[in-house]
Amino acid sequence: MKNNLINYYQRRKSFVEFRHKRLRRISGRLALARLIMFLLLLIFIYLAININGWFWAAAPIVLLLFVFLVKKNGQIKEYIQIYDQLLYLHQQEITCQQYDFESYDDGREYMDMQHPYSSDLDIFGRKSLFQFINRTQTIWGRDRLAGYLTSFTTIPDEITMRQDSINELCKYIGLRQKFWAYACYYKMDGNEYNQLIDLLNTPLGVVNSKFFRFCRAILPLLFLIIFVCAMLNILPWQPVLLLFGVNWIITGMYIKTTNQKHSSLENQNRRFATILDLLALIQVKSFNAKKNVDLKNKLFSDQHNSRKELLRFKKIVKAFDFRLNIIMNLILNGSILWDLQCLNNVEKWRSRYSKNIPVYFETIGEFDAMFCLGNFAFNHPGNNFPSISNKYLFHATDLGHPLISPEQRVNNSLTINQQGLFIIVTGANMAGKSTFLRTIGINQLLACNGLPVIASHFSFTPMPLFTSMRTKDSLGENESYFYAELKRLHQLVELISQGTRPFIMLDEILKGTNSADKLKGSIAFLNQLIRKQCTGIIATHDLALTELEKDYPDHIRNKCFEIQIENGKMHFDYKLLNGVTQHMNALLLMKQMNIISDQS
Repeated sequence: MKNNLINYYQRRKSFVEFRHKRLRRISGRLALARLIMFLLLLIFIYLAININGWFWAAAPIVLLLFVFLVKKNGQIKEYIQIYDQLLYLHQQEITCQQYDFESYDDGREYMDMQHPYSSDLDIFGRKSLFQFINRTQTIWGRDRLAGYLTSFTTIPDEITMRQDSINELCKYIGLRQKFWAYACYYKMDGNEYNQLIDLLNTPLGVVNSKFFRFCRAILPLLFLIIFVCAMLNILPWQPVLLLFGVNWIITGMYIKTTNQKHSSLENQNRRFATILDLLALIQVKSFNAKKNVDLKNKLFSDQHNSRKELLRFKKIVKAFDFRLNIIMNLILNGSILWDLQCLNNVEKWRSRYSKNIPVYFETIGEFDAMFCLGNFAFNHPGNNFPSISNKYLFHATDLGHPLISPEQRVNNSLTINQQGLFIIVTGANMAGKSTFLRTIGINQLLACNGLPVIASHFSFTPMPLFTSMRTKDSLGENESYFYAELKRLHQLVELISQGTRPFIMLDEILKGTNSADKLKGSIAFLNQLIRKQCTGIIATHDLALTELEKDYPDHIRNKCFEIQIENGKMHFDYKLLNGVTQHMNALLLMKQMNIISDQS
């Protein structure tokens, strides 16, 4: 199956390479044609000056062809850059199929040790779930994907709707790849986005002043009337020149504001150009899944059209750019106060449409994040969409960890069919206890996000997650390891006291105290969790804790990972078994690593 996907991406990459080379050949021919047109233009100008003036008639035609070729070649170069990105994206997918995904962004800035589960389950950071799934190319998509993985829904209808959405987007590989390729073309970082929002939220006060409005509305009209009268010899030209100078003086009064606004708008227009390309891709695509339809309706509906609104902005800025041409600037500002007209148009657009822009950008980000989920489903065709069950809290057959390659992965099965049931997992060091807990948690997270899971069958009741597996001490906050662990458990108790019943996963609780104290504390804490009708899994080396199954036969189940020791060597099969482990390996590991001698 993995080889099939690699072959699929290689075929797509070959097709993109073919188109890429073809575009490069076309670009080369256009460049040659452009050079020929330029030389012809020079020749016709020379002939018109030195031989026959009739050659001036051919010069404009050649000039138009030259301009057309320049524009066309610019478009082709943009397409070439897009295909460069497509080649890169396809190669990345081929590499990722070999479980080498470290070139992707790992989202480490989202890491939070206080989060209920993200640190323990490797959601962010190197070789994390985020890095494995993430293909986002927009800051909004990146934030939204991180949000999916840290605050998933437990509402069954929303999960089902998400499954339908992912199942549909899974098939749209061309749309996903083009979307990411266009988004790569110009990326906006957080500071640039904040600058944009500030620009949109800041009214241009001068536009509303009475003097500004009078000048903008009356003086251009007055100039046109006087100009026409001068053309008809009704008035002399002196009033025209006088008003022309007055208009330029008024333009100069606002030159600082105009320059600042124009510079800001130029920067934003380049960013909007990329957004327009992304909107064009979404606009022409038909969706059937409700979530996808709802997202598209946020961008395109009877009430608003995001692409038209941004195109209107682009036209306003393009018109504003006329001031960059010295001759156009002189004529337009002297006659109709062009800068003031453009400032007014910008403010009208801002007051009417600016409130929509954050919604559009966030919706594009959600599409970006949802495309990542669809891409994950496409890249794992052997995975299965889970079913939501009222019978089982958790029921998985052949469950595996998504970040472990299929060649190395060992799958296990587990059933928890009642509220208030705890599984106590024992086993030797490195036997697979912690990995199993993370396998449970990460697949529960995938399931609640509507994603397919690594299991042949998976039924579950959506529940929040809470883990305590990687507690750390803090010298900076003067916290011991034991106190840090107590704080983590207190966080769980507070969550339960608020009425939440999370799926709990604890790895070797109360490690920071002595054995007797640890056992008493663990038993007391587990008793409290059972009384609160909590459910979960506890991994431990403390075999005395497994005795609780006798006292709570309806609430405790013992499972274990066993090792085989032959001729002083250990063999791990990483298979979950019923009962309590019979082998521990700390002493044997210390001997094998020459920490202690055989005589010790």
